[in-house]
Parts: sequence; C-alpha cells; structure tokens
Amino acid sequence: MKFTKIPTKDLQNFMESRKMQDAINKALSKAKSYGMSEQECQPLIIQKLKIVNEFKQNKNYIISCCIDSNLVDFGNNWYGIVCSNGKQNDLIVHPLVSNTLDQIYVDFVSERIKKKEEYDSFIKANTDFCTLDEYKNEILRLRDKLIFDFFNCADSITKDNKEYKLTSHCMRRWRERIEPHIETMNVENHELVVDGITKSFQRSEFVYLGDDENCKFFLDKEEMIFFVVSMDNIIMSLWRNDFGFTDKKINAVATLMQLENVQRLRNEYEDYKFNKWLEIDYMKSERSYISSDIDEINRQIEELTKQRTSLREKDEEIRNNITSIQNDVNEKHVALLHEESFIFKSHKVVAG
Repeated sequence: MKFTKIPTKDLQNFMESRKMQDAINKALSKAKSYGMSEQECQPLIIQKLKIVNEFKQNKNYIISCCIDSNLVDFGNNWYGIVCSNGKQNDLIVHPLVSNTLDQIYVDFVSERIKKKEEYDSFIKANTDFCTLDEYKNEILRLRDKLIFDFFNCADSITKDNKEYKLTSHCMRRWRERIEPHIETMNVENHELVVDGITKSFQRSEFVYLGDDENCKFFLDKEEMIFFVVSMDNIIMSLWRNDFGFTDKKINAVATLMQLENVQRLRNEYEDYKFNKWLEIDYMKSERSYISSDIDEINRQIEELTKQRTSLREKDEEIRNNITSIQNDVNEKHVALLHEESFIFKSHKVVAG
C-alpha cells in the first residue's frame, strides 16, 4: 500500500478550505435561525462563494495528483479516497482507522478506480470517531467566531454578573420592531437603542432552552420582548410577541400561556427522549451481544471451513493414491498379458 505524494502545504490548504466551508455553512444556518434574511446574510454568502471556489480548486488539484494510488494521507488520521462519482472522479475525505486502509487501497497501474458508493459501508465501519468529534467541535468554534465577527459585537450588557455581547443585528431589530420612530443610527440614537435594549434585557428572565441546546431565550415580561441569546452569551436578536390582539394585556396572557404550553411539551419531549435513549442504549447493548455471538459463530465457521478444506485435501490425496494404485495394477496386468501372448495361443472354447 502506498499514498499519493502531495506537498504538505497543498494538503493543509485543502483541509483549511474544507474547514472554512463547513464553518460558513453552519454560520449561515445559525444566522438564518435567528431571523436574518437572505439579504442580511449577504456578507456571509459572498464569503461562502469565495471559499467554495477555493475548496473546489484545492480538491481538483488533489485528485489530479492521484496517478498511482487512490489514497491520500492528510495527517492526524484524516485520509482521502479517490473514487468515481458518475462520469467524474471525486474525493472522499474522512477520519479513518489507519490499520484498515489495506482493504481499500487501489493501485491504478493494475486496478480500476472504484465507485463512491462502494466505500460507504467501509467508512461507516472504520470511522475514527474521536478525530471526527474534535473536527466537529473545531467547526463549531470557528462558526461562532464567524458569527461574532459578522454581527459586529461592539457593545455589551452586564446581567447577573455576566457579560452579554450585543450584535448590530439585534440593535437593528430594536429599531424595526420596538422603536420604529428611530429611522437612522447616529451616535445619539445608538446610545438610545443600547440603553433601551439594556434596560429591557436586564428585566428579562431565562424562560427556554432552544432545540439541541444551541441558544437560550429570555423574556422581558413587562414589555413582552423575547431575546435569543447564543450559548456563549451573544444577544443575537429580539422581538415582541404579537398574536394580533389590540389589547396588550390579552396579548401578554396569550404569550405566557403559549410559553407555558411549549415548556410543558418540551418537558414531555425530554422525558420521552430520555426514556427512548435508554431503550436505544439497551438495544445497542443487545446488538453488542448479538455481534459477539455472530463473531463467535463466524470464528467457528472459519475453523470448520478450515477443517473441511483439510479433510477435502486429505480425501483428494487418498483418491489420487487409489487411482495411482489402480493404474499400477492395470499396467502390471497389461504387461502380464503381453508376456503371456508369447507362449499361450489365443483360443476359443467351442461347444461340442
């Protein structure tokens, strides 16, 4: 087995562009989950288009270098597998257990390139999950940095002895949804907006944890203003909940009732999920025992197969010996008949 020889710098460029592409995709998804429109996400989208093009170029270069082997060693247990995807060549890059790579090595001098789907089961069975988890965590850290830089978190609010960063997006939402009379942002208006958000957020209380624990929700019950806050305490956005009632008190009651309903459903869901995860853990344990039994059966089958092969070889040897002896007997019989023919006349018995 051998790896394609590619300069270390080019391998690093590929991994960096891949990492940045993954992080930008997650940053875009997170920004949109905070209520940002496509237009508002344009700076991130432009950045994504640039990195996608860079990643594509790096990927094509790596593939073009693979002229004698389908394997690329990117370091730190990350490996590339050149394969075919439709009419084009493609590159799978994944953290793998290194001592299994012999199974997928292809020498292009004597073997053909394999289809992408042929590697699916191998990758699932041989993933280096520790390395993959490290990569995912690094992507999330990079995503949050992109979000932080993108939202231009210059202002901060102190609440319960914790510092919360305030995004420019959140300030824009305050002007649009809470104080629409503030049309432009100058130094004076900036202070008014920050002061308004600060007073409202300091009155707020934590009311809900977002799905997959990716954000926290706070509610200023006096003004019925919701704040969405990232897990690293960045105030991403805000809104005043409105069910369409002209009476603010009715709207507030409806909001609190719905919040209580959502909290109840969340608790039911978490309890249900916890119990089901326990079931899954039990079933995984069962699968482990079954897998162990299967391995033992396979071991026995392998041993019996060896025994069968050995017996067949022995049987074949005996059969060949029998045939050889029979041939020897026949040869001696033929020789005997030949010698007899010199002194014994051939005759026939005629009935009297």
